[in-house]
Amino acid sequence: MPDEITAIEVERFLSDSQKNAETFPDMLALLFAALAQGSQNGVFDKCGGKWVEGAMEAESKKGDVYGKKIIGLF
Repeated sequence: MPDEITAIEVERFLSDSQKNAETFPDMLALLFAALAQGSQNGVFDKCGGKWVEGAMEAESKKGDVYGKKIIGLF
């Protein structure tokens, strides 16, 4: 999380996320950008501090619940 975004600001935003997302879409965008950057930094750290080709794609696939077929639910 960037230093410019404090935990208090995030908690205040999330306390009424629906209203705040509509009123302050720039803060919502900043939160998503911070999450994306944090995800990339996590993959970078897992790869020993190096950018490994395909590592982000492989990590993203781990969370792809829509791409997987769930047998027996539908």
